[in-house]
Amino acid sequence: MKVADVMRDVQDGDGLTWLGEFDWLRVNHATRLRRLFLSVLQNGIREPLLIGDDGRLWDGHHRLYVAYTLGFTHVPVEYARRP
Repeated sequence: MKVADVMRDVQDGDGLTWLGEFDWLRVNHATRLRRLFLSVLQNGIREPLLIGDDGRLWDGHHRLYVAYTLGFTHVPVEYARRP
């Protein structure tokens, strides 16, 4: 899925804009993001973002941030439904 489409069509879950979410991640998860950057540069994004049936990103905020920052045009996604 295109990164731009995720950022336009999928909500972050806590009411922030994606850029606001990215700012929060940068401040609060800097070490984790650094490790993820290195992993993604070496191996790509290996685990898909998980988009829920409620239109929110359930898992993959950090991966989306890294993909956006590195200028990726596409990210792998998987869709999930509540039981």
